[in-house]
Amino acid sequence: MFNVQLEQIFTEQKIKDSFLEISSKSKGLDEVSYNEFSTNLSKNIQDIKTSIITGSYTPEPLKKIEIPKPNTTEKRPLALSAIKDKLIQKVLYNSLRDYFETTFSDKSYAYRKDKSTLKAINRTSQFIQERNFWILKTDIDNFFETINHDKLLKILDKQISDKRIIKYIS
Repeated sequence: MFNVQLEQIFTEQKIKDSFLEISSKSKGLDEVSYNEFSTNLSKNIQDIKTSIITGSYTPEPLKKIEIPKPNTTEKRPLALSAIKDKLIQKVLYNSLRDYFETTFSDKSYAYRKDKSTLKAINRTSQFIQERNFWILKTDIDNFFETINHDKLLKILDKQISDKRIIKYIS
């Protein structure tokens, strides 16, 4: 069970650390750039912390765009968000990552802490050298768009004790 409380996740230091991990060359949907946000960083961090803890935070609506997939005429959907919303997502991600990391397969390398494309290549090379391998290339079409969010939230609800955290994930 993830027993960390919302107040322990959204500390000024954790928000600041998460801000330093994100970057953006373009303005967010709220027309605030990364540099503009950093100009008033202390105030912005305090505003985020207060709005999260008091329950008054509401994310900006997402802007959905499509970008071309390489070597095809297909397009990949993306949802763009405001800087403060990206920051809140990053704080939550950083806080939940280590707890949930232990539940993931050690053979999965995408979007993982201490994993990388290079580490995946090295592991694959090792299997090839040992002549112990099968290769399967797969891509689940529209995977992120087809995740059953109700089912995912029920799983998280069983794992996270502070239900206010679930609210900000959903």
